[in-house]
Amino acid sequence: MTSRPDLGVTLTSASNPRIRAAIALRDRRERESSGLTLVDGARELRRAIDAGVEIV
Repeated sequence: MTSRPDLGVTLTSASNPRIRAAIALRDRRERESSGLTLVDGARELRRAIDAGVEIV
């Protein structure tokens, strides 16, 4: 079993601004205007890191 790093924060409320911002990224216009995208999954995150994508 692999261990996961402690991310320090668990977000559970849909009214949390970080959750709302992530939800907004489902919209293409929001992604284009913010310059952000949401990467979901360990493999995809690793690929993004390996490609030099800045993780914020």
